[in-house]
Amino acid sequence: MRDSLYPSHMKSSLRKKIVIGFIVFISIPLLFFEIVLFRSWLGTTRGIVVHQYETILGDSIQSLRQNLVSIEKMNDTIYRDYQYDNLLLDKLKLLSDNPSLTNDSYVNAVFTQLSNQFFSQMNAQLMFTYLSMQGNIIYQRSNGSAQVHVSNFLSSYKEEPWFQQIKANGPVNSVFTAHGSYFQADDPSTYISFGQVIRSPVDLRLLGVSLITVNTSMFEQLLKSPSDNKLIKTVVTDSQEKPIYTNDHTERIPVDASHIFKQTIQPYNWEVRAYLSSERLSRSYIVPLIQNNGLFVIANILMLAVIIVFVTRQLKPLYILADKMEKAKEGHFHVKIGKYSTDELGMLSDIFNEMTTEIQRLFENQKKEYQEKLYFQMKSLESQINPHFIYNMLDLIQCRVYEGDPDKSSDLIVALSVILRYTTTRPGEKVTCAEELKWLRDYIFLQQQLIGKRVDVQIEFEDRIMSYKVNKLILQPIIENAFIHGFEQIKKNAKLLIKVYEDAGRLFFEVRDNGRGFPEPIDLQLTRDNVDELKNWGTGLYVTAQRFLLQSDNATIHLHSVSSEGTYVVMKQDYVSQQICTNDMLIP
Repeated sequence: MRDSLYPSHMKSSLRKKIVIGFIVFISIPLLFFEIVLFRSWLGTTRGIVVHQYETILGDSIQSLRQNLVSIEKMNDTIYRDYQYDNLLLDKLKLLSDNPSLTNDSYVNAVFTQLSNQFFSQMNAQLMFTYLSMQGNIIYQRSNGSAQVHVSNFLSSYKEEPWFQQIKANGPVNSVFTAHGSYFQADDPSTYISFGQVIRSPVDLRLLGVSLITVNTSMFEQLLKSPSDNKLIKTVVTDSQEKPIYTNDHTERIPVDASHIFKQTIQPYNWEVRAYLSSERLSRSYIVPLIQNNGLFVIANILMLAVIIVFVTRQLKPLYILADKMEKAKEGHFHVKIGKYSTDELGMLSDIFNEMTTEIQRLFENQKKEYQEKLYFQMKSLESQINPHFIYNMLDLIQCRVYEGDPDKSSDLIVALSVILRYTTTRPGEKVTCAEELKWLRDYIFLQQQLIGKRVDVQIEFEDRIMSYKVNKLILQPIIENAFIHGFEQIKKNAKLLIKVYEDAGRLFFEVRDNGRGFPEPIDLQLTRDNVDELKNWGTGLYVTAQRFLLQSDNATIHLHSVSSEGTYVVMKQDYVSQQICTNDMLIP
């Protein structure tokens, strides 16, 4: 059949393609040799470039950190170097009480000497400002001009957030990153400031605020060469990842850039990152190489492109086949392969499609048989209550009659009849949580009467799930095990907790008791794949787990028990899924 579909001359077409490709690869060994060398050179060049700039940036950051620490310590200079200058301290106190007494010659002389000291230590653009505690400028000077700038006191900065923060931090330095000018509205530059409250060393009285402001252009020393700044993009961010500086004045990272460097400037937790753009690397290194090699390199590149296109087109069906086979391996037997050719690959695609169709049919039949078997097990479990339980209940009712207690006898008979009617009517149908709760209360009442001891039972059903549909007797085997086996040797303080609730679209059934537990410690996470591990722990519990896990693809059961400590069972399933997967779907 397939011989007629695929003529003999077509069967060998794939073989011819492979031979042609092999000849092409053999006939041009020089091209591939050059490609290997080129790739090796490119990788080596990139590694050298990365190592080079790691060293440059590391050294620059160390120097930059020392400068920043030195700038921050400038605020301490007033207190450290002038703590015995009583005249200066007295004048600062006077200015603090009456800031209108401005332009004091001695204060200006001291602050001018101090600012000269600051400016001599740094090449960066600095500004030194001293303000009163009421936010008025007493002195201000920048190294961009030799003149002393004294405020005309027409405005106060005491309401500014940065001033309030400095006052709040007191003698501890406050650091402000990436902000505009505090004193000039039309200044487009970005600054970093260090502020500190100056106190009198005698009586610790607050005298004023010292503010050192530095232009973020100081970060230009990270990469000093213009060519370096064109090749490498550097970004400095503060501890909140807010940009402080970029060497190209944009926050955008090139799409083709790779992260090559990251280091933190301590103690400020500022982070310096460096990115290497493949395009910029090509412009700096690869383009000159191509220009030097001329037409030979261009011819090699064109030939390489032709080979890549050829091989890719021939291997595409194989890639598709491998992908579909991987999906089939995962259980997705519905996948099919379109016909891309009429050669051997086309034949292989047809064979694969037939195979997955047959496997899917066999799988569906097996699944149907399994569901039918499980359905009848579920139906049988729903329609029966342990005969010993009924016999014991009848004996108990008889005892109550002999004791002359008709009211208790009547309660037992009513509860027993409700249970029997509930288990024998509407077999296989789902019920609401409200119906299951009513039956559950009667069943627990009878179990408590049977064991003749007080069990503290706490039942919690969320109000919003009362109309949800669930399987009948979904918790009965678990509760029965708790009463018959769990509380058998408990003399007092027996407790049973039953909770049913919804969370994030999943329905939870939780049962916890403090009984004697299983003979051996057990901690199982059960799914459809490993539910057979429960076979040795009782048929009722095993069939209950099978029935529950069938209702939802993501259903799970967690069973935990420790001897003499109790048992804990949590069953989870997707509510939407278990609504759709009704018992009617289990039978043909």
